[in-house]
Amino acid sequence: MKKPLFEYFVLTCFVLFLIGLKGGYVQGNAAVAEEESNVIWEDDFNTSSINRAKWDFEYGYVRNFELQEYGDSPQNAFIRDGTLVIRATRDDQGKWASACLMTNNKFEVGNARIEARIKIPKKNGAFPAFWMLGAGYEIDYKKQVELGDSWLAAREIDIMESFGKGMNVQGGVFFQETSEATALSHYFATSQEIDITQFHIYAIEKSDHKMDFYCDGNLYYSYEIKDKGLRDPFYLLLNLAVGSAGGTPDPKTTEMEMVVDYVRVTTLDGGPATELSSISLEKAAIYGRAGDIKKIGLKLSPLKAQNKTVVWKSSDSRVASVYGGFVHMKKAGTCTITATTYNGLSVTCRVVCRSNKE
Repeated sequence: MKKPLFEYFVLTCFVLFLIGLKGGYVQGNAAVAEEESNVIWEDDFNTSSINRAKWDFEYGYVRNFELQEYGDSPQNAFIRDGTLVIRATRDDQGKWASACLMTNNKFEVGNARIEARIKIPKKNGAFPAFWMLGAGYEIDYKKQVELGDSWLAAREIDIMESFGKGMNVQGGVFFQETSEATALSHYFATSQEIDITQFHIYAIEKSDHKMDFYCDGNLYYSYEIKDKGLRDPFYLLLNLAVGSAGGTPDPKTTEMEMVVDYVRVTTLDGGPATELSSISLEKAAIYGRAGDIKKIGLKLSPLKAQNKTVVWKSSDSRVASVYGGFVHMKKAGTCTITATTYNGLSVTCRVVCRSNKE
């Protein structure tokens, strides 16, 4: 009789152990879910191709007298083993091609922690970056002209930049101090020496008052925010440029790669993200003449909401087009501009464009 009782006891303990494991697993998942609830936006690149709902591309020769032409060729930007690969390539004629991915009109962020795990090439000519631009900045890539804010006024935040064969990375900010200024102010610092060809986590923590720059969790620069424009929404960019600040590529170099494991945006306090609950206009209508550029004043509430993505659309782009909230008036007539947030809130502004002859 003792043996069956003993076996029953062992079996009971085993069942309780399994229940405990299951309970622990559920609790563990709940803990993970709770921990992940602070994620505002992310891409871990565990897809077969680049997610075009999250990323767009730049095109052409865009800035800084760089050597590469940007495009969306799968030879220059693709998914490999759960990572994003941006590859700069040189053809037989010596022309470089590469890619710059951005979240413009897809994701714009206010105050948050923005980070990515990246490894970059240590080669002459390499000029990789993980950075942000003010949400009002857009380019007509066919004409290579700025459509919204100028680059001077839009403001730039560099989370990670590297130049050629450097042993560290740089983080910093560019912006126009005043509306009358014709040059950028540039504040930056460099990280500790690292092997840039290995994965590192580059991050900033951005609030209304300061930006802290990190490399692998080590704070290497803290910038006090005084310029109001640096509190506006920004979109993200990842690119591998060639030349310019990266120097001249070696004659034998025909390609180089930047590899991104993930990009993640989380709340500063570790709590759940705050959703936008209302959107309103500073003015119900704007007036101007053909050729004028007017900015629509938009109020998003609550201010502490982290995701500030807004998509703009004109009812008649022949009368007026809109880029990042900047309305380009083209010919006499009326139309409406609609601003829609990522979570479906919308508002419309009436645009009245008068003829230059009036």
